[in-house]
Amino acid sequence: QTSATLMVLSEDESIYRTTYCIGKHKDIISDLTLDTKNPVINKMRDTRSAIFLEDFGEVSSSGQFKRIESSYFFPIFIGGAVEAVVGIFTKEISREDMKILNAFREYVQLNLENRDLRMAVSENKKADEKLTYLADITKSIVSILDQDKLLNTLLDKSLQLLNAEQGSLMLLDHDTSELVVEARRCIDDTVQEKMRFKKGESISGMVLDKGGSLLVE
Repeated sequence: QTSATLMVLSEDESIYRTTYCIGKHKDIISDLTLDTKNPVINKMRDTRSAIFLEDFGEVSSSGQFKRIESSYFFPIFIGGAVEAVVGIFTKEISREDMKILNAFREYVQLNLENRDLRMAVSENKKADEKLTYLADITKSIVSILDQDKLLNTLLDKSLQLLNAEQGSLMLLDHDTSELVVEARRCIDDTVQEKMRFKKGESISGMVLDKGGSLLVE
């Protein structure tokens, strides 16, 4: 009886970890992982083709895999990188089966690459829309002379751009080194206009010091 596994590259791109497996060796191969520097991975990366192994020791030295005899590994590429690996164990695959499996592998690769392409196009479209919106913001504020109106407009446009529900805009008081809330959009009174935050004791102060954004979960 054939066993099979699908191994996917981890988020940190250090190992290929089993995410799905079937067959009589399911209890063993469910824990199977392959380091990205494993000779099996290197060989597939170099040849861009499936490989056959009679000795599973080339994959892992762990004793629990001794029950597994021959094995086939099929790489799934996205661009030049191996993104996933299909392993088939304890069966001699016929020439026709190899053709079918390779055709399936190429079909999966094509669909994954198309998915990534669609996502990239979508992200570029969103980026273009945001750039257009930023240009519109510039046009809408250039003629505002009243400071309060200008700050409130900047805050409103920023919330619209980020699709945010709440927010505040603060300016630095150089005399006291405090950040002062000059505009706010809140559902309660937790943050109030003219509220002051000490530069060294607030999240907004950290953002000011670092000169970049900060995500607080």
